[in-house]
Amino acid sequence: MNEKLEKIKKNMLILDMSLDDAPYFGATKDFVNGARFAMNKILEGTGLTLEELAKERGSILKQGEGSNA
Repeated sequence: MNEKLEKIKKNMLILDMSLDDAPYFGATKDFVNGARFAMNKILEGTGLTLEELAKERGSILKQGEGSNA
């Protein structure tokens, strides 16, 4: 179960980081804001936020290095 949670955290973080580049590829600000709103809704009630995941970025991204996790 813990492995699945870490995978979800990593995927949410990577998606959030990719949204930073989205405007350079034609995504509108409204699209980016809408995607982040949806991601925060998914995290609602879990005790996690995108901001917390960003603060833990180094440790989250290091987990699973060297594997296809």
